[in-house]
Amino acid sequence: TRTDLACAILYEMQPVRFDEVEFSALSSRMCSAALAFANFLRWAVPSATTGFFAFLCRRSKREWAVAAAVVAYYCSVRYVHHILDAGPMVVIVSALIAILTVGLGDEGSNA
Repeated sequence: TRTDLACAILYEMQPVRFDEVEFSALSSRMCSAALAFANFLRWAVPSATTGFFAFLCRRSKREWAVAAAVVAYYCSVRYVHHILDAGPMVVIVSALIAILTVGLGDEGSNA
């Protein structure tokens, strides 16, 4: 049930009790975890970066322009939030403007 799930999540979020941690075995576990992570990176990074750069190269100029507009909007919201503490208000007003202008635009084919 949801109550059991909530209880389990809250139980797992409890702070770590250091009296229950075995520090003698911790260093060997950390070394083996670091080696496993290094092996994973040695395998995953080359294929992931190749695929990522291939994905980026297939994007059109219009898609890059949309991505740049989203990043510019994000930076402007962060700037306004930093200066005026009004970031959420900017997002809400932007959403309303988009809904009431672009979202409600009628085309001739809809008539």
